[in-house]
Amino acid sequence: MSHQNPPDATRVSRIFFYILMFAILGWFTYMQFFGADERRLNVNSDSMIYTGTFTWEKSDGTSEEITVPGRYDLPVGETMVLTTRLPEDYHENTMAIRSSLQDVKFYINGTLRASYNTSETRLAGKNSASRYIFCETSEADAGKELRIELTTHTYNYSGVVNTVLCGDKTDIWLTILNQYGPATYIALFIFFTGLVTILFSLALGKIYHSSFDMEYLGWCMIMGGVWMMGESKLRQILVPNASALGSLCFVMILLCPIPILLYADSIQKQLHRRLYTILGGLALLDFAVCSILTFFGIADYIETLPIGQIILCSILVVVFIHLFIYMHSSRRKSDRLLLLGLLAAIICISIEAISVYFVTSISGLFIGIGMIILLFVNIIRTLRNLQDMELHRQKIEVEKSKQQTERISLQMMQTLATTIEAKDEYTRGHSYRVAEYAALIAKELGWSQDEITNLKHAAHLHDIGKIGIPDSVLNKPTQLTENEDNLLKNHTIIGAEILKDVTLIPHVVEVTRNHHEHYDGSGYPDGLAGTEIPIYARIIAVADCYDAMNSRRIYRNVLSQDEIYEEILKNKGTQFDPEIADIFLTLLTENQIPDLDDFSESSSATHDSVATQMQELFDQFRLAISKDVEIRSATLSAGICMCTAGDNFENCYQKADKALYYVKQNGKNQFFFYQQIDRKELLTSSTGKDLQLVAKSLRESGTYIGAMDLNYRDFARQYEYMSQLSIRSQCHCYLVMVTMETAVDTIPNIEAIEQALECIEKAIRQKIRRVDICTRYSSMQYLIILFEPIEPEIPHIMDRIFMQYRQQCDNTDFRPTYEYLVIAGEKQ
Repeated sequence: MSHQNPPDATRVSRIFFYILMFAILGWFTYMQFFGADERRLNVNSDSMIYTGTFTWEKSDGTSEEITVPGRYDLPVGETMVLTTRLPEDYHENTMAIRSSLQDVKFYINGTLRASYNTSETRLAGKNSASRYIFCETSEADAGKELRIELTTHTYNYSGVVNTVLCGDKTDIWLTILNQYGPATYIALFIFFTGLVTILFSLALGKIYHSSFDMEYLGWCMIMGGVWMMGESKLRQILVPNASALGSLCFVMILLCPIPILLYADSIQKQLHRRLYTILGGLALLDFAVCSILTFFGIADYIETLPIGQIILCSILVVVFIHLFIYMHSSRRKSDRLLLLGLLAAIICISIEAISVYFVTSISGLFIGIGMIILLFVNIIRTLRNLQDMELHRQKIEVEKSKQQTERISLQMMQTLATTIEAKDEYTRGHSYRVAEYAALIAKELGWSQDEITNLKHAAHLHDIGKIGIPDSVLNKPTQLTENEDNLLKNHTIIGAEILKDVTLIPHVVEVTRNHHEHYDGSGYPDGLAGTEIPIYARIIAVADCYDAMNSRRIYRNVLSQDEIYEEILKNKGTQFDPEIADIFLTLLTENQIPDLDDFSESSSATHDSVATQMQELFDQFRLAISKDVEIRSATLSAGICMCTAGDNFENCYQKADKALYYVKQNGKNQFFFYQQIDRKELLTSSTGKDLQLVAKSLRESGTYIGAMDLNYRDFARQYEYMSQLSIRSQCHCYLVMVTMETAVDTIPNIEAIEQALECIEKAIRQKIRRVDICTRYSSMQYLIILFEPIEPEIPHIMDRIFMQYRQQCDNTDFRPTYEYLVIAGEKQ
């Protein structure tokens, strides 16, 4: 048996782990910043610098002693020749210099020792990529002349002389790594962080079915990382072809406006989409032109770079202004924090871009700093956006759940209203007909479709309060007494109380309460008069009275249309709203009131065709289940509504659903037409009807022999066995249904229900005999087959079961009840 740690212990362990890890990280950081630099124990970066004197041998025959490093005036394309004499005590094995887009040659005493020129290996451009060039030397070279030739075809680096290093090659690399390694590490970090940012953003988009602006920030970071790696002094050890990486550095500068525009456009919800599209197209055009010039050797990227930088700076200014205006109006702190991050990133990128013309040693460090700042604030903003999206999603889910609950409640109430009407064959379909008549009136009044739909929904429920009226009063064939009449009038109040919390249907409460109010104030229950009566209730009052007069009642036949016309005309202004009454009388006069009870001969042919097809379907179903023992207890029921083109789907669906309800109410395994409901009498219903249907279903479920502790399917097989045994042996078996009823005004939770059901199941199994059988039938019911008990003893058996239940379960919210019948030997 597993034991879970208490939450407090888990929290303490977590805090301890974090403290330990931060302590270790702090120790490591301290040692890097304040501890000894073990890389310098054997290598001094200053000792790597060659300190000899260099002379510039000019093309006009003159010479000039110069300081290295430095920059001097030299025409583009002219070779700069530097000479120096190695010391007599020279013993180093390597000389090195960094090329800045220059071809480099090393000569010692006129002999070429090292050369760097990528004219045959680079894809395009006029210049060789910047990199470190190494020349092997030895003690034998002491006192000899060293000549270095530097040639470039761009004015940006013409006349540039970088530091000359000497020493062991490994030590030189360690010196370079010590000086420029951090910027390269940052470049790699930015690159891979950008890649992860893109993947993370795409994953979020897949989950939340939305796009995140972090995706474009990720591309900005990848471009920034590539830019920094292209500017890195270590790029020749990062990739095999450093020339391609050097060119890619300039490509990133030219193309970076595109993800910046996409990023800004995403943040501002496409507010400036057209302008950003134009600016992005301009950046693409500049990239295309610069690439063509480079490819044909007309001008390198670095020579055309100023135009791209102007475009980049202009886009940054435009984007920053737009974002400043957009975010300044935002009340969210995360948006304002992002604005500061963008400002910091723009400043860093601007410093990096401008430094190309003035400093040769900045290697994308400012870009890295700007990207890290922007990533940090964007993560905060994205997390806030995710929080808002989740809250919005939860709000939508709650609203959907509320609407679904209300729709289910509406359907249940409409079904309840249909059930109430089904008690009396004379009122079946009354609410539906009232809704249709009311819709005709509302249409003549110029109401919108939504208003008409709401009116019809309200009409479907206008008599729901009759659920609280006894059947003896509703179906009384003679005149009601005064007390009975007062009781019947209460159905308006009861209905309003039932529907008081329903918000899905506007005006439903006022319709339910006031549809029996009279225009002169003589109605009930509130005695409202004139326009005090809600317009919805006034319309339904006319439609309700017309259907009552147009339908047969137990105490009278249908009134003629002339009699109905006269009755409405006589009560216009007293019982009915004059305007609404006039509209309805006009509809009557023009024969625009449909006979909703009419199942005409014109549709009989279609009806017969459908009935034939349905009968064939049911015959095929019965044949199929007779061949398959696994589905032999299955049933098939169908409700059908005959409709024509243009009929409202929702109404037709509800009619078909009512027909299906009628079928299920009368034994399943059949089909029925909605149009026939009012023409066919309901089958007799009694308090034991459900149990009789269960018994019938069990009798028809198959011929099997089962065990004593069974699921429902095996229980059904055992039931058939008992039934056959009753025929053969003339013994008597009884089917008992145990139902768990809840106390009044109690809404138990699921755990309480399951506990009570578990207790009653244990009680049944403990108190019935080994020859008896039990199974769970529904969520609140159990079935028991008692084999040859003495019928007067059945109540005692059930009392023992219930007593055992009460001993095991102290929950008083449930009360077990039972009913039973003898198992018939013959099938109906």
